[in-house]
Amino acid sequence: MTFVGRKRTLETLRLLQDKRYTVKVVTGMRGCGKTALLRKHYETLMDGGADIQDLHYLCFEETDGKKIKGAKALDEWIRDHVSKERTTHLFLDEIQHVEGWEPVVHRLAAKGCCDVYVASSYLASIPENDDTVRWTEIPLFPFSFKEFVEYYGRDDVQTAFSDYLVFGGMPTMVMTDRYDVNSDYLKSRFYIVLMEDVLSHHFTGSIYRSMDLMRYIFENLGVNISDIMASRSLDISSNTVSRYLDELCASGLLVHGRRYEMLGSLRLESIGKYYIADHAIRNVFLDSTDLIFTKGLLENVVYIELLRRGYPVSVGDWKLMEADFTISTGSGKMYLEVATNLSIPKVRQRCLTKLRVNVSPVPRMILALNTAGYSYLGKVEVKDLMEWLLEE
Repeated sequence: MTFVGRKRTLETLRLLQDKRYTVKVVTGMRGCGKTALLRKHYETLMDGGADIQDLHYLCFEETDGKKIKGAKALDEWIRDHVSKERTTHLFLDEIQHVEGWEPVVHRLAAKGCCDVYVASSYLASIPENDDTVRWTEIPLFPFSFKEFVEYYGRDDVQTAFSDYLVFGGMPTMVMTDRYDVNSDYLKSRFYIVLMEDVLSHHFTGSIYRSMDLMRYIFENLGVNISDIMASRSLDISSNTVSRYLDELCASGLLVHGRRYEMLGSLRLESIGKYYIADHAIRNVFLDSTDLIFTKGLLENVVYIELLRRGYPVSVGDWKLMEADFTISTGSGKMYLEVATNLSIPKVRQRCLTKLRVNVSPVPRMILALNTAGYSYLGKVEVKDLMEWLLEE
């Protein structure tokens, strides 16, 4: 299989390689490309002159890795394979299967003899840094639209974008001309993630309740949600909702966008929006493609793309007429609004109202599926959404 894209992530790995007291932690939902990324970096190190004896890759879902069930066995394997005299490049893939792996990897990194990379399809939280060891999370998502176009060799950008909105960017997806075949694949990926990376990790709730919550999230893309709001809608306790959401986020299936209150410049932790790592899962889960060009789905695509590009992002509240996103850039903040069709006067007015053009001098931008020929609305820059997604 041809390796496509991931330039920014590979560059991050290159910059961090040989930083011996830093553990590189690649996270993301199952099937998004973590293994291919690790193997590509492994090949890069080998091509760069690293001795094959100093390169070790172990996947805990393959035969040799499955034999290692806990921290003690992992410790023994490391003692047998990691050199104390030379720098070893160690890749530990799907490490979530090893209970208690964090202290073992911490002790190894603290010795300063190993360049350590781990990948996990389930991670509730990154271990805390201390005086010796630094843990650096490197999130990975399914293909961006640009990578999708490159991978499938598409020339017709408009048709490619429609397919991307319907079928998403899972690298293991084999695109066919039949919707039912593509849809069945996506459904199987969703249920694998649910079974392997949610229900198998100390999950004590009801699978039916978790599915109800997923439906609620998918039907409310682009809407601020709190535990209490979901609890009232689903008639389950807010603690149960919180636990389910934590599990779904730990699996990489959902990403929590924290709220940013524009007027008070206050980031609120208790409320926010939930986005899907691969938006196509929503389509097959709801068994509908009728709403692929809705603002909520487009907002999901933009939010995940902003994370891919490394921007810290907070979300606004549409009920309070706040911008969709507040982005932290090297030079300050930027407010960003996503729109469907700027040829509609009320859509243009809503965008400008939400961006509060007369409040402060913070740069503002609208990303629109149909710009209606606008490059600016007053002082607000307007960009074509598809062209923006195809930018480097």
